[in-house]
Amino acid sequence: MASKLSYENEEFAKIIINDHWNMKFLYFDNYWNDYVKDYTTQAIMFQDTRVDPNLIVVAFRGTHPFDPKAWRVDVDLSWYEIEGVGQTHSGFMKALGLQKRKGWPELGRHSLGGALAILFLTVLAIHEEEWLMDKLEGVYTFGQPRVGDNQLKEYMEKKLEQYDVRYFRFVYCNDIVPRVPYDDDNVFFTHFGTCYYYNSSYKGKVKKCIEIREILFKN
Repeated sequence: MASKLSYENEEFAKIIINDHWNMKFLYFDNYWNDYVKDYTTQAIMFQDTRVDPNLIVVAFRGTHPFDPKAWRVDVDLSWYEIEGVGQTHSGFMKALGLQKRKGWPELGRHSLGGALAILFLTVLAIHEEEWLMDKLEGVYTFGQPRVGDNQLKEYMEKKLEQYDVRYFRFVYCNDIVPRVPYDDDNVFFTHFGTCYYYNSSYKGKVKKCIEIREILFKN
């Protein structure tokens, strides 16, 4: 529900969170993409002050089907190398805060937007934000594409285990997005984390670190 709400405007999100969910709206942020020269990444944050005040949710908006600038981010298949971590999808890192002239900025107040929640978590790990990592309970993505290479996968699997963060990828049937970028002989993008796959009859399968194409072929 939070992921769906992230596609709405700030005032609508505020009404739903405060008046219907009885939670506290914290903020709605637009993040500047220095390469596209526009605000291409949006996120909402809210807190459950009534039942569990320690629960804070951050939801990132995905690609709008009619937003050409967002699609420019998705189809940028160049690599961005993070030393000691691995190679990531350049377009997503640009949406996450990579600056054209300054490179990757230091982690600061709300300086990070994210095309994907898992890369937000990756940046927290890179900057050794241990306090935040310890507080994180789970990351949930819906229709997520591959975000990096095998080295990044191994790095994040260790961090997820170290900080006991649950990471779930939800995939529906023949959705093409979780199958891109393609992992051919020249581009080695790979998935990681637990995959919750649902076929066209909404029958689910739970698989650990399995590629979507393998599940598709078995159905």
